[in-house]
Amino acid sequence: MTWKNKVKGRDYGQKRRARFQALGLCTRCGGEKQRFDRKSCDACLELYRSQEEARYLARLGRCSHCRTAPVEGRRLCDACRLKVNNQNNSWMTSINKIAKAAEALVLASEYVKRDLPAEEMLRARAQAAKSVRQLFRAVHEMQQRRGSFKKRAPATMRRAA
Repeated sequence: MTWKNKVKGRDYGQKRRARFQALGLCTRCGGEKQRFDRKSCDACLELYRSQEEARYLARLGRCSHCRTAPVEGRRLCDACRLKVNNQNNSWMTSINKIAKAAEALVLASEYVKRDLPAEEMLRARAQAAKSVRQLFRAVHEMQQRRGSFKKRAPATMRRAA
């Protein structure tokens, strides 16, 4: 990134925050604030607190997830790092499945639009129906995996051991 782009980005951010503050909105996300004496909404404050807590624990040499001592130079211990990597990999696998199913559905539906003999038309419609089922299955799988990310307790409920 060039110096000019950094300056433009900084200027944009300052103007954006000033505009949000003038409108009485959260200066981070632009959402509605819950308390008038704060600059940020509760969700942004909670996110900021959890980020600060992770930085603090990293400085102490503790894992930011389970609070045990991690390997030097990292924020997470080996067990937590594997867990997070597996969650991210499964999440990306779900996204890729959805993308492939959607692409197959588009191709099948374009093929159905053509003037085809009856036998080929039935085969094309069957392929389109199969693609729809794959897409729904992939979306459902992703929704189930989403729940596993929300199981972690908020930062305010976890305390250092």
